[in-house]
Amino acid sequence: MLQGALIGSSKTTLYFFLLLYRKSAKTRRVTQKKPSSRPVCRLCLREPGDPEKLGEFLQKDNLSVHYFCLILSSKLPQRGQSNRGFHGFLPEDIKKEAARASRKKYAHTSAKHFFKCPQCNNREEFPQEMLRMGIHIPDRDAAWELEPGAFSELYQRYQHCDAPICLYEQGRDSFEEEGRWRLILCATCGSHGTHRDCSSLRSNSKKWECEDAEFSTTNIDMLLWREAVCREINFMGRDLCVICP
Repeated sequence: MLQGALIGSSKTTLYFFLLLYRKSAKTRRVTQKKPSSRPVCRLCLREPGDPEKLGEFLQKDNLSVHYFCLILSSKLPQRGQSNRGFHGFLPEDIKKEAARASRKKYAHTSAKHFFKCPQCNNREEFPQEMLRMGIHIPDRDAAWELEPGAFSELYQRYQHCDAPICLYEQGRDSFEEEGRWRLILCATCGSHGTHRDCSSLRSNSKKWECEDAEFSTTNIDMLLWREAVCREINFMGRDLCVICP
């Protein structure tokens, strides 16, 4: 009777296991990414994209590749004339390289600014030798640096009076280059400002700290003072500091 119960329990466990397996398999089939209807590169499996980043998108005889993928492939020979295949890269060689690359589990990519030997980290002779061997890495700045006004935010200066009561008749967002209404920025954070008169500063004052900066500085000074006193007390042989909370 006990043996029959064990067999029944095993059958129940196996039944639930099969149900879970079928459910997970169905989920995997549903969540699989649908293949793209557009042609993709045989080497990188990406769509045409930006020619400046991926090179010209070449298509011939149901085979599509990016030009940069051709010249950057590790073991793709250029055995044909320039008028054969894709600029001398033959279709059969491209398919062999795609099959070889598909078995690789790791890929390392970096711009020419960081292109170096993976063994000795040489950055002088290694890029030149790779260029001689036909490995071409485009030498250009980051794409975001080439956009118009990419660094404009770095030149923006805080231009607002944060005093509790602004006395300047033209408002908090206006100021003068010199005198009583010159805008002085916080010397610690630089993200707060005040007119000289609005914070009762001298006419030639060039340094001011906002309340947040003063509070932080005071706390840091207090912590440093406590730490120094603690070291002194412990040095004298006391086990417990009565100053620290």
